[in-house]
Parts: sequence; C-alpha cells; structure tokens
Amino acid sequence: SRFALGTYAPGSTFKPVTAVAGLETGSITPDTTYVCVGQQEFYGQPFQCLNGNAHGTEDVKEALRDSCNMFFYNTALDTGIEAIDEYAEAFGLGQSTGIEIAEATGNISSPENRENAGGIWRIGDTMLTAIGQSDNLFTPLQLANYCSTLANGGTRYELHLVKSIIDTSSGIVNEKSIVEAETLDISETTLDNVYEGMRMVATSGGPGYIFNNLDTEVACKTGTSEVVVNGVKRNNGFLITYAPYKNPEISVSSVVELAGSGSET
Repeated sequence: SRFALGTYAPGSTFKPVTAVAGLETGSITPDTTYVCVGQQEFYGQPFQCLNGNAHGTEDVKEALRDSCNMFFYNTALDTGIEAIDEYAEAFGLGQSTGIEIAEATGNISSPENRENAGGIWRIGDTMLTAIGQSDNLFTPLQLANYCSTLANGGTRYELHLVKSIIDTSSGIVNEKSIVEAETLDISETTLDNVYEGMRMVATSGGPGYIFNNLDTEVACKTGTSEVVVNGVKRNNGFLITYAPYKNPEISVSSVVELAGSGSET
C-alpha cells in the first residue's frame, strides 16, 4: 500500500504545476525565456541546475523538456507561492483522494504549513517548492491523479478501487458514481505548452530511449529527489506518464526508491 501511504518529495514531476500556475496567472507567457548558466545567486545564495548544467535560453516547453531549475526558480519568483499552492491543491496534491483504503494526505509546501510547524518561510522555499522540493510530500496515488487531471484538461475525479457494492441480503448492486472533485479552468494555450513540453521529455529527454521505441505516443515528466541513507546522499526516481498523447486513456505514476533518476524508472 505504499502507493497510497508512502509520501515523497516529488522532485521535478511538480514542474508542470508551476508551469500551469505561471502561465495561467500571466506571470509568464509561452514566449517568456530565462537564461540558465548552470549556477546563479539569488538573494546571496547559490542555486544550481542539476549537475550544474547550463541550458542557455529556454522557454517553458524547453524548460520542461530539460527540467531546467533556473527557469522554474525565476517563474516561482514572478508567480508567487500562493498561486503555485492554489494550483497544487486544485490538482489534488496534499489531499485525500477518496480511495477506499487507508491513505496519507501528504503536505503542500506553504508558508502557513511551515509556520504551523514552528518554522520560518524564506523566499528560497518558494523557489524550491516550484521544483518539487522544500516541504512538498505527496503519495504516488496523488501524483497519478494529478497527471490524469492535467492530461484530461483539468477535471479531477475522486479515486476509487471499487466499481460497485453488492448488498448481500438484497442483492442490490450500487454502482460507484463518477464524482468530480475539482474542475480547473485551464486555457488551451497553457495546456498545449505543458503537453508539448511533456511530450518532448518522452522524445528527447532521458526516457526517450524507451518511449521512442513504443508504438504508442506518450507524454511524461521525470523527477528526482534527494534522500540521505546512512549518511549517504541518494536519489529517489519519479515519473508521471500519460498515454496515448493525443487522446489520453491512462496515467501512470512510478516511484523507484534510490533509483538514481526519474529516467531510470
């Protein structure tokens, strides 16, 4: 039941949330670019892209493809934590899903949650939240539902394992009804840009060596988050995927503990 009870920092699988928040609030547009030189100081603190990679000038689609931290750090500063958290919540992250088994709710990284836990929120936390770190903790189930909500254009459904319940005494079958938990009003432009970025991950990003060999076109987003095991820094790998790309029918969330990277999953 780790898919419902295990909570993880989602790493870069969160970046589509930040992209949606930035595009929908107008703090970025599809044409907005930032320059990534691999490492940069913000407020006197050094921040870097994965392995210090310099991606150069990137727009939102390219930043999703390359998982460019610098683009999303800048987007976070322009968008603000409130909008990012609002979209994360609408996508069902950090909340119960409605499933019929015990589940963890996880935690959305926010000033309020941090302060309630007796901590202090800093601007760097807004930046780290945008790339799926800081206090973000979600279940693989929530990540699958968020991916599904994004893929279908913004309708989040309650999740169920049970199709129907049969009353043993009367034999009456009660079908589980389809319940919309949230409807996000996301523009076509925003969706198209996020979809194209996620498609580029599958074709020219790390998972391409697998996904390019499939008959079915898929879209995905990788993620990696650092954990310390016996004093040694290791990485958990994450991947959210939906398919077919043009008419999605299925979303998959995969987590491999200590996998090294999202592409490995």
